[in-house]
Amino acid sequence: SGCTYILLGYGGGPLKDARVYVFSAAGVYLGLYGVTDADGQTVFGLADGSYSFRVDHLGYQFWSPVYSVPDHLSGVFAIPHQEVTIAVAGDFPAAEPLAGLKVHLFTPAGAYLSRSWTTDQNGQVRFNLPDRLYKVRVDCLGQRFWSDEFRSQDATVTIRQGAVGVGVTHQGVAVAGARVHLFSETGAYLGICLETDAFGAAHFVLPEGTFKFRIDQNGEKDWTQPFSVQPGGEMLVPVELGE
Repeated sequence: SGCTYILLGYGGGPLKDARVYVFSAAGVYLGLYGVTDADGQTVFGLADGSYSFRVDHLGYQFWSPVYSVPDHLSGVFAIPHQEVTIAVAGDFPAAEPLAGLKVHLFTPAGAYLSRSWTTDQNGQVRFNLPDRLYKVRVDCLGQRFWSDEFRSQDATVTIRQGAVGVGVTHQGVAVAGARVHLFSETGAYLGICLETDAFGAAHFVLPEGTFKFRIDQNGEKDWTQPFSVQPGGEMLVPVELGE
């Protein structure tokens, strides 16, 4: 006899690419599994008897009722889902949504679930999740920030920030138009470059963490020492070119 098993993610249509394992009614694994197709279906050839099915999905195991073959040759198993909104915001000088940041989904134990989205202009991403515990990690300029655990509810990740001013001088005179590049403490370029203004200053708002700058001027490159951002505060990083 054949048993067709259909999985539906509630509100999200068919649940595809999910692994479905076949067990006896007593809970013994029978060495059979399938992967759902684009229609949320997988097909097993089963002898007459009673079976249950386990679905592994987004870090959790979901169990079906017991089905009897040949009385049941197909079944529909719905795993209810809910859309959860994750809001990401900086806090300096005031609360402000942060766009363009990667948000990754994890189990509470820290297992990555291969789901990630980039925050929109409102600093938000949305995950369609079953009613289970999760947490997210937000990546911002080489630093990692974690949410609290959440379950079937929206969550917010607040990234603590501080202001950093770079003051560039040469022989004590302010240098305008110098290019100031932002790097991680270990030397990875973080894709941000500002030019100093008429007062030789470039102003950054950065997340809590440790960074360093490289200043390019007239073909010369000068590096600052690593510095740690003071959350909620302001700091000055002076650079005397040619030292």
